[in-house]
Amino acid sequence: MSEQAALDIFGPAAALASLEDIESLILNNPANPMLRTQAAAFGLSLAAVQTVGVTGFFEDARHVVDAVARAKARMDIAAWHSLEVVRTTAAVLLAAQLFLDEQTIACTEWPAPGEVAAAVLESARRAVEV
Repeated sequence: MSEQAALDIFGPAAALASLEDIESLILNNPANPMLRTQAAAFGLSLAAVQTVGVTGFFEDARHVVDAVARAKARMDIAAWHSLEVVRTTAAVLLAAQLFLDEQTIACTEWPAPGEVAAAVLESARRAVEV
């Protein structure tokens, strides 16, 4: 599957490059729950990918999950805490938190930030396929 085809599942949101634009898309489409769900899932993925840096310390992996948590709050607020968006963002955030926890052995092993971001993207895809 090409990268573009993988992003098509997120609808028009996949063409956006900032959380502010995604928030506007959610806010301006109150009668389109599918679009709002796609946008929220993509927003969390975008936040994760934009947080990945060049180092691979545990704190860097944790910062990816932190960014997803902050993006969740932003997407939920933009959607006025509508159920379809909250369900989606909660599922994606929980998947990211579980991935980090399950892949971490204290003081010795943890996932790379890029791996956490990839897990977020995969859980976001699953969330909008449902």
